[in-house]
Amino acid sequence: MPGLKKKKGSAYILTLFAFLTFLLLYTIFAIGITKYKLAAVGEILDNSLVVSNLSVFSTNNLDQDLLSQSPDKNIIIIKDPNKAIETWKKHMKYNFSLDDNYTPKYSTSFIKSKVDIKTFIIYNVDPTTNNITEYKYNAQAGSFDTENFPSQKGIMKTENGNTINVTTVDSNIGFTIDTIFNKTKYVTIGRDVGIYKKN
Repeated sequence: MPGLKKKKGSAYILTLFAFLTFLLLYTIFAIGITKYKLAAVGEILDNSLVVSNLSVFSTNNLDQDLLSQSPDKNIIIIKDPNKAIETWKKHMKYNFSLDDNYTPKYSTSFIKSKVDIKTFIIYNVDPTTNNITEYKYNAQAGSFDTENFPSQKGIMKTENGNTINVTTVDSNIGFTIDTIFNKTKYVTIGRDVGIYKKN
């Protein structure tokens, strides 16, 4: 048949086009799955930090004498910052599945490095005076730096930018995570949690 000639290279171009289309769709799919995974895991890690911060408000760490003397004043004060941070560290290790060196216990963990404590701050608020006492943890010294801020309730902000109206625990941690295509990235998360006494 004289009118039918096969063009050279058309099968090759079609195969190449199909391969590139598949590669593009695969890349978009992989990026989408990774973004979803990062968002989901990020929420889990964020919640784990919030729960760790809440653990500081256990009855062992609160000034029970002050609570019993002033039941109508809603005064919640963390009495011993050193015990409070030990409570926080214990719960952080549990919530993030970390060993005593703050590294992941399991190779399947989303966290791929030691967890660094960037900041840990307790803001004790006395609503009768509106004074704030800040206990800022110095990780290198293993102790707290203390500073008083008179009449700063409702004015002073946490390092995460939230106004302090009640006794608050503010923490920030950093660690390395897996991202797309086996790459890693160092990230930090920070949360502050205040607690009110319910009447």
